[in-house]
Amino acid sequence: MVWSWRRKAKETQFLSEDKNKDYYMESKNVANLNKMSGENFEIFLRDLFIYAGYDAELTQKFKDDGIDIILTYGKEKVAIQAKRWDPFKTYKLVDKDIVNGLVSGARRRGIEKTCIITTTFFTDNAQAIAKQEKMELIDGRRLYYLIAKIKPESLAEAYFETLGYTKCPDCRSGIPKKRKSKSEFIGCTNFPKCGYTMNISDYELQYGKKQFL
Repeated sequence: MVWSWRRKAKETQFLSEDKNKDYYMESKNVANLNKMSGENFEIFLRDLFIYAGYDAELTQKFKDDGIDIILTYGKEKVAIQAKRWDPFKTYKLVDKDIVNGLVSGARRRGIEKTCIITTTFFTDNAQAIAKQEKMELIDGRRLYYLIAKIKPESLAEAYFETLGYTKCPDCRSGIPKKRKSKSEFIGCTNFPKCGYTMNISDYELQYGKKQFL
């Protein structure tokens, strides 16, 4: 790979604690990368890199030379382009023109290392040029592998939620569970530490008919 993804994460650094930034690494976003807007996909990747311990910043929306994110570590920089396409709705692949465009844009900015990250895949011509230019290519499959290496808990939670379960809206670690006193209601599996309760019909109205224990 062009650079190492094994850099230790900054355990105390969560963008959600920064009021000037949005935090997109929630499990609901990990499970729905294909449905994100292009802008939100860029933010998600920026947050992922920062969580991994790198300095990452978004470029301006216009005249960006085909660069969406600039990743910095030490004295080196990596120009990254993000392509968020839904492979279930479009058969678009990242082609050689996109690869060539990023190479040219990075050179204009004096950046040697480049990378394209997509939720779909790359054409054979794009892969051939990228290999020649020593560009890192991360397709949809490798992207989830990358997430699993950097923040595996997000991927695990995303899979868990696809099964129909949801986290307790109060403590965010327990699971809504059907309980019974005088009548049935929804409580948290972390009870008594978490005292969350809700009427079953109100719960289903607000969250849909999610499964609960």
